[in-house]
Amino acid sequence: RMVVKGYKSKDSRKGDVAMAYGSAIHKFLEGYYGCLPISECIKMATDFYKPYSENVSFSPREFRYTENLIKVCLEYKKKYPRIKEENHGEEEVILSSNDFQPCLNELNDKTVEYKFCITIYENEFYILKLTGTVDLVCSYAGIDLLLVDHKSASSSPEYADDYFDNYVLDIQTMLYSKVYKESLNLNYYPMVLINGIFVKKPTQKAEKEGIFDGVDFKRSSPISYSDEQMEQFNTWYKEQIENIINHLNNNFGLS
Repeated sequence: RMVVKGYKSKDSRKGDVAMAYGSAIHKFLEGYYGCLPISECIKMATDFYKPYSENVSFSPREFRYTENLIKVCLEYKKKYPRIKEENHGEEEVILSSNDFQPCLNELNDKTVEYKFCITIYENEFYILKLTGTVDLVCSYAGIDLLLVDHKSASSSPEYADDYFDNYVLDIQTMLYSKVYKESLNLNYYPMVLINGIFVKKPTQKAEKEGIFDGVDFKRSSPISYSDEQMEQFNTWYKEQIENIINHLNNNFGLS
């Protein structure tokens, strides 16, 4: 509705700096787990953020500046370093065996920022599709199939466990698990992990010491969804789809 119907133009989103800052970090991570050179990863983030950074107002409490964005990216590189190897005389960037290992799709592409589009209903007048993007589909820590959702937040990492608890029954992550179970005909619901990036205003004390303390990183434990939980979710999901279909049919005079 926002884009196709024009209810809200893309330009009107430029004021949402906090969301754009998080999306810029996602852009960096897309390149990072795609094994692009670090300079390209950072450029992906800063290019995306540029239209929004112009609207960052100066405030003693503000920290979402491009300079800090770059530092966040570099700190992630330190926290979860990649490896450089020689491959036929050329240097190649690969991911550490201790970090996420993106799966490969049928085209042998890494499943990073992996999009899905599923037809869930159609008639002679319209087709209703479910679409979404999973930040990272990977193997990790002995788990063959794990759905990773990158989340940037300005909350303190002290409360990370409470923050992660919010995803135990989160409709976004539950939907991802449902989609992958059904699309791959699995007999289980894949687990989800939250890759937390907790951003904040760097302290003057750390800056004087040449240290950047404007970000902390913490990952949730793998979150699993029981059949009972997903049965309740599926009931809710079906109700939402039925409401959308009824609305469309009434709107088009099809019922």
